[in-house]
Amino acid sequence: MRPPAPLLVAPNRDKRFGWYRLYEDFCGHPKWLLVAERAGVELSRVEAIVQRMFQAASKARAEGNMGGFDLEVCAASARIPVEQVVAVYRVLGEMGFHQQGFIVDWAARNPRDKTATERQRAKRARDEAKRAVAMGIATHEQFQMLSVEEAAAMDRLRELDRLRRAAIERQRVEPPLPLPSTLVKVAS
Repeated sequence: MRPPAPLLVAPNRDKRFGWYRLYEDFCGHPKWLLVAERAGVELSRVEAIVQRMFQAASKARAEGNMGGFDLEVCAASARIPVEQVVAVYRVLGEMGFHQQGFIVDWAARNPRDKTATERQRAKRARDEAKRAVAMGIATHEQFQMLSVEEAAAMDRLRELDRLRRAAIERQRVEPPLPLPSTLVKVAS
C-alpha cells in the first residue's frame, strides 16, 4: 500500500525575492580599486564586502539603512578575515560611501518603482489622452502626456485629415472635368 500523497501547500505570495540595482561597471570600478589600495585588501574582497552592504541596505525597512550589516557575519559568509572587512568599512566611511548607517546614494541607485496600480492608472490616463488628442478635444495636460513620437504621429494624422477635407471640398466646388470625346462611348 502506498503512503498518502503529501498535501500541497500554496506558497506564501507575500514573500518575494528582494533585489537591488548593481550597475554594469560595478566590477573593477576605480572607486573599489582605490578602496582596495587604501585598505590593503584584494579588489575581489572589497567587491564582495560592498555587495553584502548593498544586500543589507536592500533588506532594510528604511531604504539604504545598513543596520542589518554585521561585520563579523560578512567576514564569515565571505570567508574574509574580520580585520579586512573592518578596514574596508572604515575606508568606505572616510570616502563618504556611507554615513550614520546609511548608504549615501542609495535612492539614486535604486529609485522606487511605481506599484502596478500606479502604472495602470498612468497607462489609462495616457490612453485617454491619445483618444482626446485624436478627437481634437485634448487639454494641454493631456497633450503633454504623449511621447514625442506619439505627438508627431498625431500631428501627421491631423495634417492628413486637413488635406482629405480640403480635397473633398474641392470636389464639391469644382465641376468634374468632361471626358474627351474619343473616349466617350456612345450608346447605340
